Amino acid sequence: MTNSRMTDPEVLECRFPVRLERYEIRSGSGGAGRWHGGDGGVRELRFLEPMKLSLLANGWRYPAFGAQGGQPGAPGECQVIRGDGTVVSLAHADSAELKAGDRVIIKTPGAGDSVVIPACNDDKPLFVDAVNQTVCVIYSS
Repeated sequence: MTNSRMTDPEVLECRFPVRLERYEIRSGSGGAGRWHGGDGGVRELRFLEPMKLSLLANGWRYPAFGAQGGQPGAPGECQVIRGDGTVVSLAHADSAELKAGDRVIIKTPGAGDSVVIPACNDDKPLFVDAVNQTVCVIYSS
């Protein structure tokens, strides 16, 4: 399974001894700003048999940056919740031995926000002022 594929729960559960318990949008993980960055996702899997989990992910140490004044998105993260309630955080490149009943929660990173900073003068053709919510169009001859 990869984060870039939206694997159908039926396919995932048919191919691996897991149950998808949660699959939702990670609200608030996109960067703040005029145009809110896209939110990541949350997947929670319960393992039905012992397995080894290998994780290789991007956007965890260095989240998606915001452009031109926008805020960065939230970094990704992964936690293993053991059957006894113990929580283990995994790094972006990590692995874990899982037992039946263990759960894994994967939170994918959010996207950074993008804002255009205003500059209304003769050498700039079009700019949006995110603070004052105005548009400045300059035509050149």
